Amino acid sequence: MKIKNCLVASAVLCAISSVTAAELQHNFNSPSFSGIGWSSHVLTLKQLEDQQKDKNKAAADAIKQAAERAAANTPQARFQASMETRIYSELAKRITDSLFGSSTGSPMCTPLSAGGPCGDIDLGGQNITWRIDGNNIVVRISEIANPNNYTELVMPYAAFKI
Repeated sequence: MKIKNCLVASAVLCAISSVTAAELQHNFNSPSFSGIGWSSHVLTLKQLEDQQKDKNKAAADAIKQAAERAAANTPQARFQASMETRIYSELAKRITDSLFGSSTGSPMCTPLSAGGPCGDIDLGGQNITWRIDGNNIVVRISEIANPNNYTELVMPYAAFKI
């Protein structure tokens, strides 16, 4: 038993002499805490946020465009567009007949009746007048609510060789 105690004592002495201690150091892996790589970390987060915002905006725009296409493709919308086209076509025909005459009659507007309006019509909040002024045909489109806000088309009368 003495030998056994000697062996244990010598093993303990060897173990004690080889044990050393050092200061414990802890390093954070997250740049939020350590500051190492902070700028690239923030930039990456910003890029991820921007990409998600862009995806969300694109998805919202796509949904809005699909809704607009669906609304424009209803029977009522198609009928309205067709009706507006026919009304503007008839308006253009009446202005043309007034200025140049129709196949059945002579023009209501002639260079001799220059100055006064040859015709006018109120349509969709707009007032449209047409007249012959000297050597020009003048078509004026103005807002009924604000007559000072207008567009005027001036075309040379002689260019139509009437």
